[in-house]
Amino acid sequence: MKKLVAILFFSLTSLVVYSQVTKTYFSDSTAIKNIIKEKNLSLENTPTYTMPKFDLDKLMEEDKRLDSYDVPYRFGKAFDVSYSLEDGVWQDCEDGRIWSISFSSRKAQSLNFVLNDFFIPNGAKLFITNKSQNVLYGPVCNKNIGKNGFFLTDIIPGDEAMFFLYEPKSEKGKSNLTIKRIVHGYRFFSDSEYLGNDGASAPCNINVACRPSFEKESHAIGLVLLSSGYELCSGSLLMTTDMSFKPYFLTAFHCIDIDNDFELSNAEISAAENWMFMFNYKKKECDGNILANSFTYNSANFKSAWYCTDFALMEIADSLQNNLELSWLGWDRTGNVPTSGNCIHHPCGDVMKINTVNSSFGTSSWNGDNNHWYINWDEGITQGGSSGAPFLNQNKLVVGQNHGKAVSQNHLPLCDRKRSDGGKFHLSWTGGQTNSTRLSNWLDPENTNSLICQTHSSAELLSISGPEHPCGTTTYSVANLPTGYTVDWSIAPAVSFFNSSILTTNSPQQNQC
Repeated sequence: MKKLVAILFFSLTSLVVYSQVTKTYFSDSTAIKNIIKEKNLSLENTPTYTMPKFDLDKLMEEDKRLDSYDVPYRFGKAFDVSYSLEDGVWQDCEDGRIWSISFSSRKAQSLNFVLNDFFIPNGAKLFITNKSQNVLYGPVCNKNIGKNGFFLTDIIPGDEAMFFLYEPKSEKGKSNLTIKRIVHGYRFFSDSEYLGNDGASAPCNINVACRPSFEKESHAIGLVLLSSGYELCSGSLLMTTDMSFKPYFLTAFHCIDIDNDFELSNAEISAAENWMFMFNYKKKECDGNILANSFTYNSANFKSAWYCTDFALMEIADSLQNNLELSWLGWDRTGNVPTSGNCIHHPCGDVMKINTVNSSFGTSSWNGDNNHWYINWDEGITQGGSSGAPFLNQNKLVVGQNHGKAVSQNHLPLCDRKRSDGGKFHLSWTGGQTNSTRLSNWLDPENTNSLICQTHSSAELLSISGPEHPCGTTTYSVANLPTGYTVDWSIAPAVSFFNSSILTTNSPQQNQC
């Protein structure tokens, strides 16, 4: 029987915040209507900067070649630029001022931005909307920005995007930003896809919303925007044996290894630590035309990676556990061959999809002997952008992550390219025998040697409920107590009128006192 020590703190409580940025979808063009009305804002004088033309056919030819290799999925053309606050216009409002600037790129399916030297003070907020004003990204606040001032925005649909930066009177002149790169998305999605229409991936792929029994697992899946601003991978949050809900994120080694030399340089690791992670990018309903609101986190810390199984583990540089829309996937490191399974992923950066196989996994060799699973999917396929997505066994537990597809399939029609290969989780557990090349010390910090860990959502976090100030007989309880645990209760700080002797466990409810 395991014990938890529950301590009652009779003091002022503080709110734990998390630094997600939300992207909201509107059925009409009202994304910034309230901002314009509230601040009495005029858009007439907002300057628009247009990106130059480029040879799209040449890029598409390059993509045909690149899509056959183990490289992240490229969806955009990058323009290296240098725009600052001096290039937009400020407008005064009653409680401060608002800066605006607009960018366009002809025939772009999307635009996104790489910011540098980015700082906004407390109370300031940054928003971005598209030309149709049916998508609003933001607010981006001070707490969302990493220490180095590098920031990736979310991907905005359409060929024009407009920035709005609100600065309160008390913080006037303290903001700073440089737009260092603008990405013209030429494949990935279009305006209509943001309203839930067919996306960029193969038509045989299945929306995860069509498999409601995987809703909990889908809350752990992330789309990764690499620091280049124009490449994508997939991945998932992983649970630890001590249920710490640390934001460990499993993805593919080759998403970091940009030069594909099977070694990670300091520059490659530093670049990975500037990634953006998008969650909840999926349809609300199986056949519906509305997308769920997605949310993003910027920055992470590298933990470990190993080229032999193509795994990489990052820790998102934020606390995610208060976001009740997230889950952390469990895993199985027994090495037992799965009898069926699934993969949840973002092929071609599309809304979340799910693959299904109804037969046993096979074993294959990439960068070593028998270190990968191979799967011939019955439903769906993996594509560029699926790299790093979790392979789940028949119990919905992670047993590996997607690496790529066999080149021998390239001559087949797209939806007949059924085979996918991915590194084996149980081999990644010990990996290259060091902390930076294995999973074990991160996912099992107390060295329990557990072979299996279950999936949990943040809604299942342990918490003590009860009145802040007890008066008379008062009941407190621990929510989501794991099976096999009991609770020892105590009081802190020790004060003369409260001590632990007044606590009585409400037997047989071990989680109450």
